[in-house]
Amino acid sequence: MIEIEGLRIEYGEESEAKSLAIADLSLNIADGESVVILGPSGSGKTSFLLTLAGLLQPVAGSLKIDKTPITGPRNDISLILQDLGLLPWKTVWKNASLGFELGNISKENRRPNSTASDPALHQEWEKRKRSVSIAYLWLTFTGLFAAGHRFYLDRPFSGAMRTIGFWVWALAFGAYVIDLDTYLSDELNKPFREIFSLMTNADGWAQLIWGGEQFHFSRLLLFTVSLVLGSYLLLRWLRDFFELSEQVRQVNTLIQQQVHRVKPILDELGLQGFYNRFPSQLSGGERQRVAIARALAGEPRVLLMDEPLSALDAFNRERIQDQLVALWQKHKLTQVIVTHDVEEAVYMGQRIVVLTDRPARIREIVENPKMGTSGWRASDAFYAQARHLRELLTDARPVEAHSS
Repeated sequence: MIEIEGLRIEYGEESEAKSLAIADLSLNIADGESVVILGPSGSGKTSFLLTLAGLLQPVAGSLKIDKTPITGPRNDISLILQDLGLLPWKTVWKNASLGFELGNISKENRRPNSTASDPALHQEWEKRKRSVSIAYLWLTFTGLFAAGHRFYLDRPFSGAMRTIGFWVWALAFGAYVIDLDTYLSDELNKPFREIFSLMTNADGWAQLIWGGEQFHFSRLLLFTVSLVLGSYLLLRWLRDFFELSEQVRQVNTLIQQQVHRVKPILDELGLQGFYNRFPSQLSGGERQRVAIARALAGEPRVLLMDEPLSALDAFNRERIQDQLVALWQKHKLTQVIVTHDVEEAVYMGQRIVVLTDRPARIREIVENPKMGTSGWRASDAFYAQARHLRELLTDARPVEAHSS
């Protein structure tokens, strides 16, 4: 159960006077209940949702889940933002798997389901595992294993730095060899293979490193960069080589988790043929379903949604509303939905919490027991409930605190 008592939320910059968004709000939400927060624009609905997600701290009051205070983000709470928060450089599969890759899913929910006998899941796992194993083999023998590993696990900065380091070393070492070849051929009239004869005495080493009596700063710089970066990359390559089997095991486990957790949800939401597409290649409804899949992949107990369907046309909005209700009934989630759409509130909320204007308080809690029943959207009772909510919103002036 979610227990909210005397909640007060402010917003504004530290250097500015803060505004009171929500004043003395108290509400209890039962396990498995679907609650819609409905109110005028600017009434603090999003601030309330961010506070429930542990992303915003209230100035007063308490929030608890099963008697445990919410002091920060939790693995059992998923949040779907109004702009969805999809990463444009990641595919549908990667976006939906983000929680696994970042390690933000609890260990219990990271375990694959016992569905190894499912041919479709097994085929998808084997395909992805095989492609990664081949890639790792190539990356290991080219000395870029660690960079590739980090790119696969979505650590682009770390992977890029490893790749850049390798190419800086290659360029520096190549320039150093060319400089030595020019020195041997032009000044000593010796072929490059005679370089080994210079390594037999101190003067020869001085010539190789900084040019001896004829000091060459560029040669010293190239030698230093080549030596330092080369030593670093060699040590990292050796470590990566000896850890290769463990790294491959970790990635294969990650792939197995993705296949068993993410694939069924993507398929259930009608995204079977979209695994490798990017958000820019999807329609608004498809992007919305990817965000839903990502939120459900970790099997959260609580699902929070901030006007998730506001950017969709009426047809797609109703389709995804149907899917959300079906998913809520199947997974028995506790869900809290913020919206300004009256029909959406009536269709998706067992209880509808109507807020006043800012600073928001609860004006009324409307019971909506027929939510989720067959034919509810087309019934006279549905439209009567919508009319009642509009009347409440018409006069949204602040009232005395209401608790439930």
